[in-house]
Amino acid sequence: MSTATSILSDEAPSVLSLHTGDLWAKLFGKTKSVTIRHEPAYLALAKTGDENALAQFYAEYKEPVWRLCRRLLRREADAEDVLQTTFVKAFSALPQFRGDASLKTWLFRIAVNEAITLLRRRDSTCLSTTDEEIQELAAPDTMSDTERVAVRTLIASLKPDFRTVIVLRYWEELSYEEIASVLSLPLPSVKMRLHRAKEAFRELYVGKEKTR
Repeated sequence: MSTATSILSDEAPSVLSLHTGDLWAKLFGKTKSVTIRHEPAYLALAKTGDENALAQFYAEYKEPVWRLCRRLLRREADAEDVLQTTFVKAFSALPQFRGDASLKTWLFRIAVNEAITLLRRRDSTCLSTTDEEIQELAAPDTMSDTERVAVRTLIASLKPDFRTVIVLRYWEELSYEEIASVLSLPLPSVKMRLHRAKEAFRELYVGKEKTR
């Protein structure tokens, strides 16, 4: 059995009372723009393939990677597959990790690439969102249950590229620079994609309000 195999055995006011002009800011508030770089002491040993160090690496980063996969993919089985693939690839590539980005950002890049590939491979008839899947998309804790489901439903219905940038920015609270690293995009492209994602969300929200 390989080493990899053995190791791998939200605040907001009422949504419905908001004017669309300031909808996004009031829904999600301010996000962090600076992340403190943290590289674990075991990193050097993990790069050599040391099993204890790799186990520490997996234990420290499993939860944030799992949370990201679950929010992007919605389905537990798919998220589990992408989680496993992400760490298998990370273990293999770890000796080449140069520290140009944080370990978390580097892992997120692998996970996002795998998740988007899976989403794009799905048949369009399989992309409907169930109530159970929607529950995995976090929404600000101060919302009512009705408002929370409404926001989750709208974000879950966005195309993968838009949903990804929203999750990275507003729930994982990555900086624009970190998102650029995760998505392998220039900084202006990240800002433009986020702007378009928010506009897409706003259009869905306004359309939903008009049908009420």
